[in-house]
Amino acid sequence: MAKMADVKQRGRSWLIGVALIVVGVLVGQAIPRDTAAPAAESGTLTSATKGAGGSGTAIVFQYKGSRQTFTLGDRTPWQDKPGVWHPGGLPSCMTPSARTPSHITIGVVNVQSTGTLAGGPLVVWIRCEG
Repeated sequence: MAKMADVKQRGRSWLIGVALIVVGVLVGQAIPRDTAAPAAESGTLTSATKGAGGSGTAIVFQYKGSRQTFTLGDRTPWQDKPGVWHPGGLPSCMTPSARTPSHITIGVVNVQSTGTLAGGPLVVWIRCEG
């Protein structure tokens, strides 16, 4: 008789454990996710102009047959050709006086507008390729 009680107790423990796992999975799926995976776009940097008053850097980036202008914040992380990451500042491949285009890859996230703040593409990282 004692063995039957042990089997029932183990069965209840397993049932409770499975129920808690199911509840955990359901709650985890219900929580909103505020993450974004940037799209890596490779192309050519054709110009970089430092903004007036330290308002970032405007770049003209050519990729997929079109040109687009992005504004980079001063704290946009970037990776140099050897592979070292830097927390911000002007990337070494983006010197405003450069006469030859540079090959770069940028990470772009499309941001939704909120209230009075504009949305659109946002460069979240830069990798200098050449």
